[in-house]
Amino acid sequence: MKFLVTDDEFIALTKITSILSKFGDCDVATNGGQALEMFMDSVVKGELYDLMTIDIEMPDINGLKVLQLICKSEQKQNLHPAKKIIVSAEGKAQNVIDAAGYKCEFLEKPVMRETLINKLIKLCIVKSEQGVNADA
Repeated sequence: MKFLVTDDEFIALTKITSILSKFGDCDVATNGGQALEMFMDSVVKGELYDLMTIDIEMPDINGLKVLQLICKSEQKQNLHPAKKIIVSAEGKAQNVIDAAGYKCEFLEKPVMRETLINKLIKLCIVKSEQGVNADA
């Protein structure tokens, strides 16, 4: 499995990467522009991401805009879409609705290990028994 974790907040970036690294290789981006570059690079190399986590509030490009651009690119290039989780400190309804519009899961900060693993199980990234074993 290959993951792209995008967050400008070091603690969230580290925590999500730590959890996901038990299931595959993680690339990290600290802003939206970097995430878009890494996504495009993965397309060129033919090494697509299985899952992307994208923070909404970033200083350069809003995470929802990054999500929109990635989804459009996947569709335009007829790529198998990566599974996606939008992450935000604000669990307001509009963020959840916006994420759902892109068939994207929503995860509220602070990120809790159990909640993220449950999202991974729901997205079929991991099986439930793998998630239980990764809690340690």
